[in-house]
Amino acid sequence: MSSPPATSPKTAESKSKRARPTKSCLECRRKKLKCDRTQPCMQCKKLGREALCTYAFGPGTPAGEGAENGERMVKRPRVEVSNLASWGNGEQVIPSQVRSNEHLTQDPLAVRERTVAGERKSPAPSGKVYIQGSRSKYVGLGNQRALLDHFADEKSFLYASFRDSEVAATMTEISKYHSILNPKIRSVGQYSLSEAMFSQMLQALPDNSTINSLARKYTSNLENVLRVVHIPEYTKVCWEITIMRQNPTSRRPAHISEATLAQLLATLTISSRLSDTSEAGVQQLPEALISQYLELVKCWLEGLKGKQRITLPVIRVETLLLIANMYKMKPLPQLWKDSGSLVRVGMVMGLHRDPESIVGMSLFEKEQRRKIWQTIVELDLQFSLAIGLPPAIQSTDFSLKPLLNIDDEDLTEGMIEYPNPQPQSIWTDALPQIILASSLNERLDTANILARNIDIDNDAEDILSRAKSLEQNHQALQGTLPPRTKPRHTLFSNILLDVFIRRYSLALYRTVTLSEQGSNFLETRKGNLRGCVAILSHLDALDPAVADLDTIKSKNYLNVFHILCKNDINQAALLLCYEIRSFRTPGREQSSIHDESTPWTKHSLTRIVENTLNGYLQRIGEFGSDLKVILPLSIVLHSVRSDGTSEGQRRLMIQGIERVLLACRKAVPDARVSWDYSPHPSNAHTPNSQMLSTPSMQETTNNVGSHLMPQHYADGSLPLDDMSVDSLQFQKFDFGLLDWDFGQSWS
Repeated sequence: MSSPPATSPKTAESKSKRARPTKSCLECRRKKLKCDRTQPCMQCKKLGREALCTYAFGPGTPAGEGAENGERMVKRPRVEVSNLASWGNGEQVIPSQVRSNEHLTQDPLAVRERTVAGERKSPAPSGKVYIQGSRSKYVGLGNQRALLDHFADEKSFLYASFRDSEVAATMTEISKYHSILNPKIRSVGQYSLSEAMFSQMLQALPDNSTINSLARKYTSNLENVLRVVHIPEYTKVCWEITIMRQNPTSRRPAHISEATLAQLLATLTISSRLSDTSEAGVQQLPEALISQYLELVKCWLEGLKGKQRITLPVIRVETLLLIANMYKMKPLPQLWKDSGSLVRVGMVMGLHRDPESIVGMSLFEKEQRRKIWQTIVELDLQFSLAIGLPPAIQSTDFSLKPLLNIDDEDLTEGMIEYPNPQPQSIWTDALPQIILASSLNERLDTANILARNIDIDNDAEDILSRAKSLEQNHQALQGTLPPRTKPRHTLFSNILLDVFIRRYSLALYRTVTLSEQGSNFLETRKGNLRGCVAILSHLDALDPAVADLDTIKSKNYLNVFHILCKNDINQAALLLCYEIRSFRTPGREQSSIHDESTPWTKHSLTRIVENTLNGYLQRIGEFGSDLKVILPLSIVLHSVRSDGTSEGQRRLMIQGIERVLLACRKAVPDARVSWDYSPHPSNAHTPNSQMLSTPSMQETTNNVGSHLMPQHYADGSLPLDDMSVDSLQFQKFDFGLLDWDFGQSWS
């Protein structure tokens, strides 16, 4: 049986099909439809795909034109709706045509990006931000709307269905069923409720002079590292509200809304903390009024529905409420939970994607979105580090372009191009946040590392390396700060910058220092010393008793620093106590940790902690003063100063307790409590010994102005020699000094 004849290469080549130039539009060719080669063609008009009707060589191009005979056609990429889409008013805005075939081969996202002079470019996002009026919503890759992008034909059909004569009636009927089966739940009397809330917030405001005073304090002192409002806009609104209150019968301006009043209430509670009660005529809100304001803001936010929550004014209010709760010293776990929720609300709005490529959004709003998102991430990062849990995002998720180094007054709603930024040698409203943002990614990585289970034996070197890098970068950033043109304001901003950044290197150093590897890595102890001393030195810089009187004249900034940096101060003091104790710990060579960067001795460190404790004792009765912090520090400091016998150590610790007790007497000299003469359980064997009875520590710290008061024997003497921890009900609290987490809350 003979084999079939072999096919020659020439024969096989002659049978192969030649590529034919594309005459039809790309959509008709893909769907194998007859095309009339017009622009747009009849088929695309019929199916509502006018915007997709494009040609490889233009409509009606002769077959041989544009390509040599026998030349294979270059395969063109498929054109998707999503690739050519711009967004505006909540709808997909598609260009009417692609001007040249050059657009088909370039990055599809480049088609969307405008090339207006002065506009900054951004990398291609993986999701989309949809804009509808003042609302914005980010749609990720797993969202149904995004999945439809992979089904271009079906998506085009669906969007055009109500205009398609063949299916319009069917779609209309389906929409009626949808309304019946999925009715929109509307609030009963929503408008009247809104008016009632507006009236409540308006009536709750203090007098106009207090509003003006506290508003000025906020904009000039506290809108720096954490920026939320646009200062000129905020100042104008405050003025309009005071004018409106002077003329109750006047009509409310359209831009003065519930969100405006909620924003004002939140900022007033924040700036009220910046006050010195020893000053005459100081503008300060009582605690009851602060609580009322925050409850009103919270109630208003909880009453908002879906789409109402994803506007820039509302997320500003939510951010201000979080900051106000921080100033009110809300427990850290709750702050961390709230900040994580706020991050996710921001993501729903698409704040985590740089807005530069978004069409239909003003340049002013784009810069405001960058500013508020950076503040939200910073808050979540700080709370995450403080509580030892991971932030809501990682460094790879933060990709916004840097803020412009300009004053707020240079940003206007109608600007058509960005103002020229100032060099970092010039102080602007944005500079503190810009400097803070320069280390944000590295600090996010640090917080995530510290939140995981660390194998200190294997990770100590890596932790030390990262800590040294953070410290060096921090020193370089501090060196770039411009001269102070507004000493008081910029001094406080610089201090907050220092603490916010230094927290991370100090946390890393502390992790190794307090571990079993601490004695093997002396560099961590040196870094720990430097960081702790630097943080506690800020107390002197803000204390009018020792600070430059030309800069600091009251305790305003010192009080706020104690509130914002309570955990940093307490931890730094205890860490120095840990180092003081190591001077008498066998096996730890002190001389090896002393060099030019760490020149402190046991005596100088003791003086630093002593000054910190004195400041605590003097603030008893001020907002933020906490005996649960003061008393352990006093006991520890007295104990570590000596290496005597156990009995001697006990006596020193008792002195620490007595010292706090005397400070409480001095702070509240007229207080009276009922005496309890019941014997102390631990001294039941001594019939004549009667122990003092005090209010519980929890009660004293939950009521400002309420303090531990002394109890006496019948003869008026104090039984300090017999005082023990249990007698003061310390068993209700965890006072572990060496195993606490960063920023542990003892409530």
